[in-house]
Amino acid sequence: AKFVYYARLGGVYITLGQPGPALDVFHRAVQRFPQMPEAHYFMGIAARANANYELAETELRKSLELEPDNVNAVAQLGFILFELNHVNEAESTLRRAITINDKHFYANYDLGRLLVKSRRYDESLPILQRAAALKPNNPPVHYQMFIVFTRLKRKDEADRELAVFKNLEEARKRRPQIEGALDDDEAQNPPTSSPQK
Repeated sequence: AKFVYYARLGGVYITLGQPGPALDVFHRAVQRFPQMPEAHYFMGIAARANANYELAETELRKSLELEPDNVNAVAQLGFILFELNHVNEAESTLRRAITINDKHFYANYDLGRLLVKSRRYDESLPILQRAAALKPNNPPVHYQMFIVFTRLKRKDEADRELAVFKNLEEARKRRPQIEGALDDDEAQNPPTSSPQK
């Protein structure tokens, strides 16, 4: 079978919120195509969706050995390193992803989140604003901006971002979905927790 079949089948499992079967599919893909960076990348995505961050890190690093400038793999690795609390390496990895492509939403969003968690609010604001410009309908980025404006004591802007966040969340909840399925953003960047406070 060609790799594309593994990618499609595993992608369907991820989209349906079934990361276990997706991990099995991509494990077979990696065995069959060990020199294909995409096989390791998708194995990393499936491992992340299974909250197996150590395996995700290993597979994303293998993908990057084969294709060093794959911005998606770099950004995913940055996210994983952040989840593993390797904050300094996560920051440098996410900054590298932005250097490769400054319009990569998740690299900007995750770097912004990292800076918020590190209480570097002034530094996080332009990065989160860039993320919001790239995906204005993404609720979590507005939530992060609400936190930043609150910490910077910019009440009017904080209130505005909180209102945007609430409106987007309400709209998301009203959209019909298949039970257990991930929305478009979640399929690309599976959720692991609620928005950071």
